[in-house]
Amino acid sequence: MAGSTLRRLRERRIVLSSWLVVSGLQYLIASQVWYIVSYTFDGTTKSLTTTGLAAWQLINGALLFNFVSFGALLLSRGVIRTVLAWVVLIASAGFGILNIESLLVKVPPVVNSLVEKASGIAGSGAGSGSGSVSDAIQTIHTRGNFTFSYAITVVILLILQIGAAAFSKSWTSTDKHDKYVRATANQSQAPVDTEKTAKNSDSKGDNIALWDSQR
Repeated sequence: MAGSTLRRLRERRIVLSSWLVVSGLQYLIASQVWYIVSYTFDGTTKSLTTTGLAAWQLINGALLFNFVSFGALLLSRGVIRTVLAWVVLIASAGFGILNIESLLVKVPPVVNSLVEKASGIAGSGAGSGSGSVSDAIQTIHTRGNFTFSYAITVVILLILQIGAAAFSKSWTSTDKHDKYVRATANQSQAPVDTEKTAKNSDSKGDNIALWDSQR
């Protein structure tokens, strides 16, 4: 099982296409509603919904970085691609750790700020990771299926990036081999001079006819 996984990670097309698919899936998940907040305003209870993208600026940065790094690896070659793959892996690992840690916060700072602006009531209680939580908040429901799914995609993407970094050197060798194969194929498919071939054939035919007449 482990051996088949390694073989798959050696394939450049599989890794890069999976990278793009997972990044797109991350965007789709993060664009869903993650948080539903009930808060009081002027004696009434109101609700506020927030997507993962709106709640966490760090997720926006990580998604942008994923797409940009994908394009950079797709276009780069040789040693540059190998170095770039390791830089991307290190940066993505940092993004991933910070993203997963942030998901453990019960009330995201951005959500708390939106409630404070909507209700006009600031917080005086325990902090949520960056300041206190608004006293107007009654309940906050986190849609754990989306946050958990996003965390899983972060892990999968890191595995793909580890494969890209570990096997990017072999991809360089594969690129050179592919160029050789393409060059050989082009040579084998070179156009044949049909006129010259026909002349040679006619010449051979005339020689045979002359030899027959002299017998």
